Amino acid sequence: MSGQSTFRPFVRRRGASVRLWAVGASVALHLLALGVLGVFHFARSADAEVSTPADISIHTIKRVVEQSEPKPKPKIEPVATPVVQPPRPEPTPPQPKAEIPAPKAAEPAPRPVETTLFFGAETAAGRVCYVVDGSGSMFGLMYLVRQQLRESILKLSPEQSFNVVFVMQDGQLLQAFEGRLAAATPAAKADALNLLAQIRPEGQTSAEQGLAAAMRLRDASRRGPEVIFFLTDGFDLMGGAGEDFVRRITQLRNALAPSVVLHTVGVYPDRHDSAILSRLAETTGGRYTEVNE
Repeated sequence: MSGQSTFRPFVRRRGASVRLWAVGASVALHLLALGVLGVFHFARSADAEVSTPADISIHTIKRVVEQSEPKPKPKIEPVATPVVQPPRPEPTPPQPKAEIPAPKAAEPAPRPVETTLFFGAETAAGRVCYVVDGSGSMFGLMYLVRQQLRESILKLSPEQSFNVVFVMQDGQLLQAFEGRLAAATPAAKADALNLLAQIRPEGQTSAEQGLAAAMRLRDASRRGPEVIFFLTDGFDLMGGAGEDFVRRITQLRNALAPSVVLHTVGVYPDRHDSAILSRLAETTGGRYTEVNE
């Protein structure tokens, strides 16, 4: 019994010590926990106290900066002044254009006419006729006539027109171109020279018919001859018949070819016939040529 009673006070004391230690440990743990919480809370409070002013300052600065930044001025569009257009004039009705005639092309200048030469008598006339005595008295002289006539015809230019009239026996006439003046083309010249080669002199002289036929000739434009070359070796005239002959030829000229010029050629004429030929040329403004060599 004594033993159990000894053990119980010890157990009680030990139990009381354990409870005290437990209480102390609990108190200590609580205090430690409180300390840790206090430290943690203090740290957060300190952070809050430190960060809050900073946060406030940053926001404040941003707001001030934003407010202080110069904002662009509003763009003011200028008020457009309405442009008043002047009244447009009524369109003028188109005026008819005057037709301006096109300038006429200048006509080519006519080519100069070759000088026509026949037994020394020359002319630049454009329309020429040769009247040649083909009577029997010319038989021995025809070679000379052919030579001079050939040279004269070949020198005619294409701008000239001509004819050859031979006065044959009994007033018969032989013409290179019947009743007309032909352009002096190579073909026309050949026709005239062909006629010249066929002439055989015979019969008596009948000059008046030959000269009248020459004055009636016309070219394509109905123009008469400008110059007549009249060649003969003489007339079958007696006494004062020479003056009558000149008068009749002058009358024919006035009626048929008032402006024609007669160049006369006497081949070995006698004095009386030479005077008639000279008078005939002088009356018409022509020239008399005498062949004695």
